[in-house]
Amino acid sequence: MLTLKELQDYYSSTLCDRYFAYHLATGETIKVYFYRESFCHLLGIQHITKERPFLGLKGYRRIQSEKITLKTLKTMDKRQYGYIRNRIRFLDHMDALLMNGNLYRFYPDRVTPSTKIHASILLFDHELDLYLNLFLSKEQRENDIYTPLSFIPFTEKDHRPTRYQENQEFKNILSREIIPIPPAKL
Repeated sequence: MLTLKELQDYYSSTLCDRYFAYHLATGETIKVYFYRESFCHLLGIQHITKERPFLGLKGYRRIQSEKITLKTLKTMDKRQYGYIRNRIRFLDHMDALLMNGNLYRFYPDRVTPSTKIHASILLFDHELDLYLNLFLSKEQRENDIYTPLSFIPFTEKDHRPTRYQENQEFKNILSREIIPIPPAKL
């Protein structure tokens, strides 16, 4: 397994400072942006602690300086760490999900059992025994920019690993592109 710092390096170099554009058959374009300050949330660190030094840009910087490590997180709450362990293990599959996944209009009320995830888009990919779910939320009402809200990977061992994808509205992607943008100042 990669270290938390190595995962952060992957996230920063592969997902940040660009956006992923999905041109749909409906004529819509969905633009997905990854922000550095969202890294901790995407891993689910908020399930282990709600303390600000471990979240947002503060958490990102503390991981960068290795003040927060996998060992730190596991020590804080071993049970909750187990809950997010697969997010950490499979985050480095995110680029494959973005380039190969299917896009769905996501309706939380169609998920059984119910979910608290209030996303509007789901990117889903099934590779070997992995089922990757990336939930996206619209950043502002008047634009086509979406940001990751949650990342939930399942394996074949999980009960109903396709439950989030089931009963959702498939959107046909005509093309995908990655557009570089100037790096954000930290």
